[in-house]
Amino acid sequence: MTNGITAESGDGTSSKVLIARLVAGVLLVNLFIIALTWISIHQSKIQYEESAALNTQNLSRISAEYLHGVIDKIDLAMVVVADEIQRETVRGGIDAKSLNSFIARKKTNLLEIDTVRISDAEGKIRFAAGDAAGEPENIADLEYFIKLRDTPNVKLVFSELNRGGSRGEWNVKLARRLNRLDGSFAGVLLGTIRPEYLLKVFASINLGKDGSIALGNKDLSLVARYSRAEGIVTAPPGEKSVSDKLKETVESGQNNKTYKAINPVDGIERTYTFREISDGSLFVNVGLATRDYLAAWHSENAKILTVVFLFFLMSLFISWYFYSNWVRVQLIFKAHRDSEESFWAVFDNALVGSMLLTPEGQIVKVNLMMENLIGYMGNELESLNIKEITFPDDYEIDRDLYQSMLEGWRKSYQIEKRFVSNYGTVIWGMLSVSVVRDNSGNPRYVVCMIEDISASKGAEEQLKFQNTHDGMTGLRNRAYFDGEFSRMQLGLSFPVTVIIIDLDGLKQVNDLQGHEIGDRLIMAASAVMREAFQENELVARIGGDEFAILLPETNEEKAGLLVERLRECQASFNENEKKLPVRFSIGTATAHSSAQLSKIWKQADDRMYAEKALHKSGASGPNSSIVISDNVSV
Repeated sequence: MTNGITAESGDGTSSKVLIARLVAGVLLVNLFIIALTWISIHQSKIQYEESAALNTQNLSRISAEYLHGVIDKIDLAMVVVADEIQRETVRGGIDAKSLNSFIARKKTNLLEIDTVRISDAEGKIRFAAGDAAGEPENIADLEYFIKLRDTPNVKLVFSELNRGGSRGEWNVKLARRLNRLDGSFAGVLLGTIRPEYLLKVFASINLGKDGSIALGNKDLSLVARYSRAEGIVTAPPGEKSVSDKLKETVESGQNNKTYKAINPVDGIERTYTFREISDGSLFVNVGLATRDYLAAWHSENAKILTVVFLFFLMSLFISWYFYSNWVRVQLIFKAHRDSEESFWAVFDNALVGSMLLTPEGQIVKVNLMMENLIGYMGNELESLNIKEITFPDDYEIDRDLYQSMLEGWRKSYQIEKRFVSNYGTVIWGMLSVSVVRDNSGNPRYVVCMIEDISASKGAEEQLKFQNTHDGMTGLRNRAYFDGEFSRMQLGLSFPVTVIIIDLDGLKQVNDLQGHEIGDRLIMAASAVMREAFQENELVARIGGDEFAILLPETNEEKAGLLVERLRECQASFNENEKKLPVRFSIGTATAHSSAQLSKIWKQADDRMYAEKALHKSGASGPNSSIVISDNVSV
């Protein structure tokens, strides 16, 4: 091939081998993603379960503490009643009316207790307060009575669940032993509690849709349970529908344990925390339903699996796309080999300047259009580096783009750039750059195409100049001045001073001597201002005979010095130009904050007209000015 440049076809890898590699790669990547996903889901589930276990532990602890507090409160009241009974006994006997009244007062402060009753040593009920209908009149044969009678050291005993009261509701008895002064058994003090009172506070706890909290006694009989679906439910006496794990926990003597089990009553799997209350006579069992606390986990999994599935589809698409591109590239390589002469014919006869470079920028080959554009012969260009024909200020503007293209981050790029011809003229070019790589993917050659856009760039610069400059004087125009003045609102350059200048006598010159002379006067005024002010001080023609200067970071004192310099330049010009002297009316104003900025234009304008009026009246010379200092200075 010409110049030893070839379009190579690749490493000979067959289509079947490539397909096998793609399939293997896709499978490995997706298996890896699936493994990571499974690990993530599994770890997430463990975290959800640990969180649920911790929640049940906290809820069971709080519940046990609450119930223990209620029981202690009731027990304390019963102790007070027992003490009252002993006092009345010491005073000579129990006054039934007085004792009933005392019990009634105590019961008023204990809403949890339905009835308070007192039996004698034979088990016969002697005193009662509250709804005692349906309750036995003799309790001598009941287990809690026998236990308290026969065991002096036992202080408080819970009964089994039984029905009582006028409504026949389920209740639990709290029984306390009463002693005579000599310590012998004197009877039993009973407090009747409905389980609903013990569980009603838990209705405010968020246990989820299927969570539950149960209260039971030490023989595993269920006293009551609460769930959002059922509310508070009391169980028939002797119901022992509990899971095997709860049985194992109670039988092992543990007073606190967290476990997972399926409830035999409703068949719902929950994470439970079992905790004993008081001396172990009762226990509370708090459970959060697995399907409740894993609902968010299932939702997250659905999203994760959707992403994994989309990733799988994307990997298939990318593989197909890669294979299709590979096939296309192979066809392109073949086409390149088959059309080598056509390629060079196109290169040589392109309507824009074309160059072939090494990756280091050394020129290898150029076409005729490039020779004509740059003004060098082909053999002269082929001994140069592209930097040697690039405008010095533009050396680095595409360095990063060029480097990223060589490194494979981009295939090509396009940028406006200036070049220097053999005659020293500057040429604006639209530079399009692409890279040709070898079989290993390393950059071999760089193709550069340069379209001459000097004419359009010149027109663009001219249009830009016309949009921001006054056509007659070359000073900035009103639109540009207004834009810069608005930018001062950002407050980065205070104090800001505005000088407004009116060219006196322009109308008379136009009327008496013609507009051509008037234009010469305007040009003379602009020349005086150019001399007085520096390039970084914005001087603009804002009207026919009006000019304005915008001075950021300029206070009143500095503005006064600039006005004096303008007067000096004006006087110097007028000494040399007697026939067409320049006369100015000047007003200045300074703002020290954004709030003042909107006011200074009018105040400077007013003070310019004030000086103009003085000039017309003859009260002030043509080179004088007014300077007033206040918050907004002019």
